[in-house]
Amino acid sequence: MSLKLYHDLLSQPARALYIFLKQTGTPFESVFVNLMKGEHLKPGFAKLNAFKQIPIIEHDGFVLTESVAILRYLCREFKVDDHWYPKESKAQARVDEFLEWQHMGLRLHLVSYVRTKLVKREHDNAEFEKINVFKKVPAIAHDGFNVMESVAILRYLCREFKVADHWYPRGGLEGPGSRRRVPRVAALEREKAFGRLLDRQGHLADAYRPAIASRGIGTIDEGHGCLSGSN
Repeated sequence: MSLKLYHDLLSQPARALYIFLKQTGTPFESVFVNLMKGEHLKPGFAKLNAFKQIPIIEHDGFVLTESVAILRYLCREFKVDDHWYPKESKAQARVDEFLEWQHMGLRLHLVSYVRTKLVKREHDNAEFEKINVFKKVPAIAHDGFNVMESVAILRYLCREFKVADHWYPRGGLEGPGSRRRVPRVAALEREKAFGRLLDRQGHLADAYRPAIASRGIGTIDEGHGCLSGSN
């Protein structure tokens, strides 16, 4: 049986499947899709995934997307030790519980963290610090006046420029045109919450890594090498 994995190890879901296939000894053909060069956005790629995302597997002509669906499929179709995805109902439910939680509860925050490490930080310099002391975007410079934080910028722009009233209503606090109906982004509070999350996840990671050391840590390091620059 022929199995292909379309992946780029920059993608966490793709890394998870790559490591899984290596750890279980499942034979597969590795098909590298360079995300940084936008290879997943080319028209022909939509034939594999209409959303132009990875990971993808192709198994004897059957194409499947979404990492969790792929994991479950592989555990059914290939000889995989039961501890990866148990057949016993309650044990399987525990694995499913984590798989459904991790997208928003863990990965969403870690993706934001990794992006700050990989993306070229053109704003991290002394010149930009004159506009925003925290060296963050967005920020605006308007006739020598600098403003940071997206909500503050939105309010300033609506006051200073001719902007339709529905963007930031001037109708007071109540009623259909009320400012309470304008979506708000609490950027600083979100960052504080993210910091607390990283603290908690750090403790989990410390406990997790020794537990898998006896199951082939080399494969895990290989899968994550693109993040440390070792690949």
